Amino acid sequence: MTETTLLTDPAHTRGDLRQMESAIRKGWALSDRLLENLPKVLVEVVAKGSMREKIAAARVLVAMKESNDRPTTPAPAPVVNVGVQVNGSGNTDAGRTLASAIAERIRANRISQQPAG
Repeated sequence: MTETTLLTDPAHTRGDLRQMESAIRKGWALSDRLLENLPKVLVEVVAKGSMREKIAAARVLVAMKESNDRPTTPAPAPVVNVGVQVNGSGNTDAGRTLASAIAERIRANRISQQPAG
């Protein structure tokens, strides 16, 4: 349905209002012309419409208010710190050398503790 047919047929007023409410709540881009005319149409519906149409118009107004109150910038994503230490020099051999030295000390200790046989 295009914007030129929205809210022009009295038989479809409630359906059109539901579409407008849904579009506003979902954050869809609406034309400036439609957004300029919408409050005028809603006031007319509230003044002359049936009770169901008045409720639908009120829902659209609430959706418009919530849309205006919604923050425009998204909330920052949470930062997860996994506790990984990164060596800035990029030298991975130092870790291997240290592990090799520890392993060598453990092996030498085991050899020195073995009974002579």
